[in-house]
Amino acid sequence: MVKGGWMVLGLLLTLTVAGEAQAGDHERARDLLEQGRILSLSEIMKQAAVRFPGKVLEVELEEEDGLIVYKIEFLGENDTVMEMVIDARNGEMISVEED
Repeated sequence: MVKGGWMVLGLLLTLTVAGEAQAGDHERARDLLEQGRILSLSEIMKQAAVRFPGKVLEVELEEEDGLIVYKIEFLGENDTVMEMVIDARNGEMISVEED
């Protein structure tokens, strides 16, 4: 259980480039973290839990419009499935919307 009541139900971490999964996605994510180009998933999850309590359904690391982002799908209030998009470099919230 993570702070803020987040419980990881299914955690899928993928890195997609131009919408297509590439071989070595996990290695690429690790390399980006080691290079300091992205924040760790645990840091992102701490920040997200403070903003929006709920149960995590899925997490993806993707490249969109030149930005590397974490997409977090979660079950929010009233059992509504929501998706937040967070800049992986600095943890800045880009968007939150009903999925």
